[in-house]
Amino acid sequence: MANAALVHFLIGVHFVWWPISKLISAISIVLTPLIRGVVFLLSPIWIVASFLLLPFIHLARGLFTVITLPFQVKWLERIEVSLDLCMFYTETEFNRRSTYT
Repeated sequence: MANAALVHFLIGVHFVWWPISKLISAISIVLTPLIRGVVFLLSPIWIVASFLLLPFIHLARGLFTVITLPFQVKWLERIEVSLDLCMFYTETEFNRRSTYT
């Protein structure tokens, strides 16, 4: 009984989804060439604009690196401390095992 209800539900979902999927396919078929055409026409403008903005982008990345340097140092110190602790525990475990043999 439950299987029949599930089958009827899935058939209903299929009948509802089928026109929606066909509509999505039709829209994508129509819009894909249009979007590719727009990208083709705007690509030279994008290339020139990105070339002109390159010094400013480089400056912004440099400033971001300088501003975030203290945070990077703190992360590196945390990693270094955790690695030191790992090495300490590893050496301690090694010393314990070597004393038992």
